[in-house]
Amino acid sequence: VASAYTLEEALASVTRCAADVLGVSECLVFEYMEELDAIIPRAYWEASPSGWDGLGQVLLLSECPAEAGVLASRKPLLENLSDPDLHPASREALEKWGEKSCLTVPMLSADGPMGLLTFWDTARERLYSDDEMAVATGLAELAGECVRSNKLVRRLERLSSTDPVTGLANHRQIHEILGKEQARSARSGTPFTVVMIDIDQFKLLNANVEVHDPWVD
Repeated sequence: VASAYTLEEALASVTRCAADVLGVSECLVFEYMEELDAIIPRAYWEASPSGWDGLGQVLLLSECPAEAGVLASRKPLLENLSDPDLHPASREALEKWGEKSCLTVPMLSADGPMGLLTFWDTARERLYSDDEMAVATGLAELAGECVRSNKLVRRLERLSSTDPVTGLANHRQIHEILGKEQARSARSGTPFTVVMIDIDQFKLLNANVEVHDPWVD
């Protein structure tokens, strides 16, 4: 996990190892997007190809009651197909994909829940031992820290490339964008256009910061 170049690679390692350790058919990681009140599948491992290709889809929690409940309670949830009290939405999902059991574990971190680690089994209904639950929880926490670290990096990248007042690209980012466009134009042999707009009294927004900017001049 530590040697992975991307979040997806790190989470793929978690799902592969988790499925192997707990002996399940499929293992799936969802990232929790608080600003959207949704979850997004980020990594998936399966013992046999099922044709599922939902990575990257935005799933609103309002349409995922079981997952929403796990995130709210921060406690694992085990669902078996034979349970008469199984939520209709969960039963529909299990039957649709030919699953008999699903364990959903919250991916907790220092900053709260980062997502969900789910374990699916097509062969049998499961009753996990205390040791197995401890392993599942530990792996979920590892995945949660991966997501948390990635979110911090993304936030720092946004802060380093945007103006704190307007939220627009800052001076350095503008130069980087222009450089990339110039290089692209040179490769393709086509021109590119830069439009500059002077907004009256815009500098009053930054009246407490004095910056000499040749682009504005």
